[in-house]
Amino acid sequence: MKFSPLALVRESARRKSNSVHAYLRLTTPQRLVLSDEGRNIIWIDGNRLGKTYAGCVELIHRVRHTHPYKETHRGPLKICVISDSMTQLVPLMAELWAMVPKDEISDKCGFEKGRGFTGKPPRLVFDKGPGAGTEVRFATYKQGASVLAGDKFHFIWLDEPPPSSIYNEVVPRLIDLRGDLLLTFT
Repeated sequence: MKFSPLALVRESARRKSNSVHAYLRLTTPQRLVLSDEGRNIIWIDGNRLGKTYAGCVELIHRVRHTHPYKETHRGPLKICVISDSMTQLVPLMAELWAMVPKDEISDKCGFEKGRGFTGKPPRLVFDKGPGAGTEVRFATYKQGASVLAGDKFHFIWLDEPPPSSIYNEVVPRLIDLRGDLLLTFT
């Protein structure tokens, strides 16, 4: 089978979009955090040391059930990522958007530069691939604890120290599903 140069470029791009998780590389501190077998992990470190990148890698491996270090929940997952403000959350969303296999997410999901994921609430819905049925929601601490009220989660990532009202709402939301918590902050 012979491909034209344009077809080869398109095929290469398709493969990269499908398997970007295969190309993720971790530093030693990132690998240490991701391989930690605890259910509640706190990573406090300086700026620009890869906490967001590692959190995105953790999230993608959980969604796709490909975690290289630990056993994770199977089937469709409910995940929530919460940060201090949209100013903090949009760069995190951009990093995640760069990594996520686009052909596995719903056509209704989108990303706008400077604004983040579209939808209300902002979310990623996986409707194809190994993570089919998984929903990743995004919220800010400023929205209050009501964004979590009445729900159960397999994984919650808190980026930056949460107010006690949020933390006190997060803990019970993880109990029923034996969910895991990741806290990353400077």
